[in-house]
Parts: sequence; C-alpha cells; structure tokens
Amino acid sequence: MKGRLIRDLAVLVLAAALPALLAAFFHPELRDGPVPPLKAFEITAKMAIDAGANVLWVDARDPARFEEGHVPGAMSFPPRDWEERLLLLIEQWKPGMQVVIYCDRASCDLSEQLAIRLRDEGGLTDVYFLRGGWDAWKAYH
Repeated sequence: MKGRLIRDLAVLVLAAALPALLAAFFHPELRDGPVPPLKAFEITAKMAIDAGANVLWVDARDPARFEEGHVPGAMSFPPRDWEERLLLLIEQWKPGMQVVIYCDRASCDLSEQLAIRLRDEGGLTDVYFLRGGWDAWKAYH
C-alpha cells in the first residue's frame, strides 16, 4: 500500500513537470538557456507579434532572400537601396506604428544597423530590430 502511494505520487509529480520540461526544451526563446537582456531598440518575436496590426515589418535581407520567404505584409528594404526604400517606408508608416526590422538570424546585424539609421537619419522613433531575425519569426510560427 505504501509503495503504491509513493509510485502514484511520483507519477503525479512527473505528469505535472512534463509540460514545463517540454516547453523549456522546445520553446524557441528558451532553447539556449538564459536569455540575455534586450539591446537598445531590440524586440522579441513575441513582443512584435503581440503588437498585431500596429507593426510595419521591414525585411533588410537581399531581395532574393525576401522572395524566398518573408513576414506577410513586410516590405523589402535592403540597406543599399536607402534613398528609394526610405520614401516607400514613410508612405506605408502611420503615426503610432512600430517599425520592426529583421534580417536572417541572430548573427546578422543588418537589421540593427538599419534600425539605428532610420532613427538617426529617417527621424522615426518607434523603430526596432528583431532578436534572432527571420529565423526567430519562423520559429514562432
């Protein structure tokens, strides 16, 4: 009787812990252990997606990569096309809208550089770059 009680208790503890363990192992933002604090102007996929329609997605990757796949509704803005793309971005932007820029992955810094340039030279304030880039967005969907 006592052995069965201990076994049942162990099963309950494992059943309660299993979802947390699976989430920690498979969740895209928890895979690599502790998450470092966000940099200035950096945003997570969850934060950007939670903002919903109030986000203008901007893809800083090469146009060929954009054509292979991108966030629905995103505009292509390779930094080398600054003059032409800045005008298009301003036409699509509305006051109060967040601009979220992404490139391929966490090791790509094009989106961070473009976010800083849009703040400094473009005069926009709610401009962020996506932590983990396109890979983070795909992992969240």
